[in-house]
Amino acid sequence: MAKGTLTVKLGVDGVRECLAAFNRLDRDANAELRQASGQIAARAVPIVQAAAGTGQQRSVARAVKVLRDRVPVVQAGNAKVAPYLAGSEFGSDHRRTATYHSRTRAGTTYLIRDRHTTRQFPSPHTGTQGLWFFPTFERLIPMMLREWVDAVDRLLDRWGSGG
Repeated sequence: MAKGTLTVKLGVDGVRECLAAFNRLDRDANAELRQASGQIAARAVPIVQAAAGTGQQRSVARAVKVLRDRVPVVQAGNAKVAPYLAGSEFGSDHRRTATYHSRTRAGTTYLIRDRHTTRQFPSPHTGTQGLWFFPTFERLIPMMLREWVDAVDRLLDRWGSGG
């Protein structure tokens, strides 16, 4: 994961062996696999963006993009939204709080209550359980996996028989 980003790369049992087989094929076969993987990931992007709910999540969702690879890869975040990334996905422990301090005027001490009414990340901290980005991908994985395996089968049939 690059600094300031959340990245999901579709993981498949046997993917290393599959990609090794593609390494033995023509360079164009790998380019077609990258293109197919990019198309699969591109179909997931608007679904992930639609899952963003709060203002901070929507800001991060605008930075969701496809990365070029032989397996579908989607990344959220960039330098502009990096400060909001973790809080938008995992919430925050920061609660609305009140602080007290005393102020003395003309010999009388007053207790002043300052209430902080803003909370940048309204969702409570969820630990490692995501709120929108990762859960959405968990639901999309079966569909993406089927599409990727179908694309690999088509490409291996075509390029394995000489292109």
